[in-house]
Amino acid sequence: MTSLSTITDDEKKRDVIISYMFECAAKLRLSIVTTASAAVIYHKCSSYLEKTDFDQYTLAATALSLASKYEEEHVKIRDLINVTYRYVL
Repeated sequence: MTSLSTITDDEKKRDVIISYMFECAAKLRLSIVTTASAAVIYHKCSSYLEKTDFDQYTLAATALSLASKYEEEHVKIRDLINVTYRYVL
């Protein structure tokens, strides 16, 4: 008997990336609105780029950058790169 709540590998990967984004956003002291906007941007881009090969961590960092600009919560690109790089390692 199969469960109705089976989680695919793609959903597991997205969950890991979203957790990564929330950790980076907390370290950068971004608001929850900016973080949620970054998650939406990530989900839309990853569903659009589903069939192509791309680095999900780079896409997550880009989504954080774009969301911070969209919500007018300025983050220095140097700080964003340093935080996202340290969490990947």
